[in-house]
Amino acid sequence: MGGELRLNGLSVISREEQVHNYVRIHHRAPNCTSHQFFRNIISHRARSSVDGTVIVDPGAQQTQSDQLINNLMLTDEGHADNKPNLMIFADDVKCTHGATVGQIDENQIFYLKTRGLTEAAAKSLLTRSFAESVLESIDFPAVREDLENTLLKKLEASHG
Repeated sequence: MGGELRLNGLSVISREEQVHNYVRIHHRAPNCTSHQFFRNIISHRARSSVDGTVIVDPGAQQTQSDQLINNLMLTDEGHADNKPNLMIFADDVKCTHGATVGQIDENQIFYLKTRGLTEAAAKSLLTRSFAESVLESIDFPAVREDLENTLLKKLEASHG
């Protein structure tokens, strides 16, 4: 009782790369929580999928669970498959799930251009900002810094 799971994922994929996440979280005891948060940045002909199911058993009352999958499409050729699922067999729970697929907002690009940024710099800033919420959740500074550096290199390569 009282367990907590926090599962965050961030993918930056381009060219013909693929990333597939298959997650099953099974709540069997009361008063437990689970949080899933995935963000994917997809360009060229890359392909991403997230298939996540949260199962709440009849005895797992007071369960809290949320699952969110966000995909940022940098090109029209990329592909994102999302399958967030809830299987709830208890009646006193708070469970949510959702998924989004979208492109960079042209109004945001326009705003940043009016502030002196080039279009490429504006897109880069917005793309990096999309990933920041996952990176900020990492409690270990050395790990976070290493991932931020890897992310920057990957984003630069995906725009090339």
